[in-house]
Amino acid sequence: MADFKLDEEFRQRNRKHTKQERENLEILLQEEGCIDHALTLAIIGKERILCDGYTTYEICKDKGIRLSDPRCLVFKDREAVMEWMDKRQR
Repeated sequence: MADFKLDEEFRQRNRKHTKQERENLEILLQEEGCIDHALTLAIIGKERILCDGYTTYEICKDKGIRLSDPRCLVFKDREAVMEWMDKRQR
């Protein structure tokens, strides 16, 4: 998988999982692995930044689960990414 940056502002903007949701996701990832497009990268110019899938990313890194190929979406700027994220959280 190609390199990408983590971004605290994007991470904080994602919906927080409940303890039970996180536990269920961890079980699913350990049983089935990380599926393609479980992570979404924002492409802004030459930057590749994780904008969705932080919980999946954290669990996979902690448990040594291979990360899947991310979905890559092109945006004109950070504000456009945040607008997209806000629409997805509704």
